[in-house]
Amino acid sequence: TQSRSSAASDVYKRQVFIVGTNPATPLREEFQDFEDYWNSLTLDTSRFEKVYSAQHTSGASKTTRRARKLITELNTISVLVTNSIAYPTSRMSKLRDLASHREKGRRFFELLVEINTPKAILFHGKEACDLCRHIYEIVLDRYQPIASQSAISDTGIRLFGFPHFSGVGAQKGYSVAAMDEELRLFARVVKGMESDK
Repeated sequence: TQSRSSAASDVYKRQVFIVGTNPATPLREEFQDFEDYWNSLTLDTSRFEKVYSAQHTSGASKTTRRARKLITELNTISVLVTNSIAYPTSRMSKLRDLASHREKGRRFFELLVEINTPKAILFHGKEACDLCRHIYEIVLDRYQPIASQSAISDTGIRLFGFPHFSGVGAQKGYSVAAMDEELRLFARVVKGMESDK
């Protein structure tokens, strides 16, 4: 039987990670301190969404809309949306000292995986798939249909590659319009993993 403290901490563990490139909107200054920011980001997500929405008066980005749709599809499965690089910029080209940001991002990501022990991770975009390659030494084909992907880490985490949710950088001939259906399929696969326990 689990101790009360370990059972309580399990409530906050995320079963699925959605990993992108980097946050496009700097929001850290909108919170009192880092703890306030982190608690809103991980525990009080409705508060975080309010702050995010206030910064995006024209509406959420394509990436955020797709992530929200996927979270809705996953329903009761707990999800952490994170990035391979923690530093926020509107474009990758604005990142200075990219190697340093990648290394910090890898360390943060490894810590998040250690704390949460997710069952599945969806890496979307080239940068996120590169993170998978560096950490797990597995090369994901982000254009391979979800149903055909079978990568598993040494620790048993199912790993999936996907084009960037925004559609930016998609290879010629790839149907960005079909992304939502593929993400619904990802949700069904993950739900199937839960029922196979």
